[in-house]
Amino acid sequence: MRELKDFRKANCLKQDELAEKIGVSRSFISQVEAGHSKMPVNVLNRILNNSYGWDISMLNKRESVKKVSSLVNDEITELIHSMRETIETQKELIQQQKDVIAECRNTIAEYRERLAVLESAERKSVRSFSSKGVAAADSANK
Repeated sequence: MRELKDFRKANCLKQDELAEKIGVSRSFISQVEAGHSKMPVNVLNRILNNSYGWDISMLNKRESVKKVSSLVNDEITELIHSMRETIETQKELIQQQKDVIAECRNTIAEYRERLAVLESAERKSVRSFSSKGVAAADSANK
């Protein structure tokens, strides 16, 4: 981004001075000026919203605006891609949770059926025991 170097020189700033003021490393400034790295929008905003009284006119050139727009579009595209991946992951997790809930419901239904069978068997056993007990008592009384 040649404009960054022009901006820095027009404002009598060394790479390390600019880097310190906008919160990046000197090597990052060097990489951006050489075109090896892209300037993130949040860092560019720190320059544009400066409180140092910098002349930012060379950053407002038509070509700079195109580059900034391109950077913004690239970042937006990356964010959208990341959000889509996150949404897909969340959908998968939700489906897994639904599967676990369905499995739990099935298990509960099975246990209710088993409990009903046991309760029925218990009632039969109590009736049988009661019937035998009454029959035995009747025999003993005769």
